[in-house]
Amino acid sequence: EQEINERERAQKLLYESQQRLELALRGADLGLWDYDLRKNDVFVDKTWSDLFGYSQEEVQPSLNAWRNMLHPDDRQAVIEAWNDHGEGRTAIYEAEHRVRAKSGEWNWVLSRGKVVERDEEGNAVRVSGTAFNITARKRAEEKLLQMSKVFMESIDPIFIRDLEGNIADVNRAAEVTYGWKRDELIGKPIK
Repeated sequence: EQEINERERAQKLLYESQQRLELALRGADLGLWDYDLRKNDVFVDKTWSDLFGYSQEEVQPSLNAWRNMLHPDDRQAVIEAWNDHGEGRTAIYEAEHRVRAKSGEWNWVLSRGKVVERDEEGNAVRVSGTAFNITARKRAEEKLLQMSKVFMESIDPIFIRDLEGNIADVNRAAEVTYGWKRDELIGKPIK
């Protein structure tokens, strides 16, 4: 009877732990993935498949299927990051890359993972990690880059002030018009 009670208690604790992990991942919009290299078997949770508009049944559980979802321009860097970590040259696997969603769109993703099991020779046999959709951040970075180009290439002198009224930046036209170098002005009061 005591053994049954201990087993039920352990099962309850395991269930509660799994629930907490699932809630934390869902709350952070992190998709979970787990890859067993020996079996070439990939597990992804619902949040991961939702990131790309797939149902879990539509996700093909293999590394080759995942490689085919990668944007061609990102594929080599992702594979290099994966190999660097798998071969022990980096502490974690981390890559920002695009993945084709079911809709055909390219979603930007931050993937992080770690080898959680190695064989006797030190070869990676299991890697687990998370995926996070960073598409909105990448679009904001792109707009910021465009605005920066407009700022720097404008023919009109432009000064940017910080909240204290100090010069945070100036464009090339301001340097030419007023004869001051950008480095001499940044941090100085606008007066």
